[in-house]
Amino acid sequence: MRIPRFSLAAAAVNGKIYAIGSSTANLQGAVNTVEIYDPSRDSWTTAASMPTARWGLGAAAVNGMIYAIGGDNGGAVLSTVEVYDPSTNSWSTAASMLIARDIFGTADVNGLIYVLGGFFDGHLINAAEQYSPPGLD
Repeated sequence: MRIPRFSLAAAAVNGKIYAIGSSTANLQGAVNTVEIYDPSRDSWTTAASMPTARWGLGAAAVNGMIYAIGGDNGGAVLSTVEVYDPSTNSWSTAASMLIARDIFGTADVNGLIYVLGGFFDGHLINAAEQYSPPGLD
């Protein structure tokens, strides 16, 4: 990667891996940068930045789109969901989660995105949410 990262999210679309967001090295903030790794070329490029900087977020790829979910922007835990379209290198906003959280698990099963557990306001979360991306019909 071009910049060191931790507590980032990653998702794969069309044979490329997208490294999304992270915390700054001194833990004082979040970044919104997105880098793309192409294993066939063993090279990194930069994609459009997320609208919302954050770390501790989750990501899932469904129907060729990448969903960046929740996280912490360095001052608040978020319920924000933003969608990246690799074909246009652009971001849009989707419906937010019901529960703001960071440091959680994500999984996509049959086109549905599941968000599991997490952390908010000093407490662990034992709740799961399901998101149905558009175009699943």
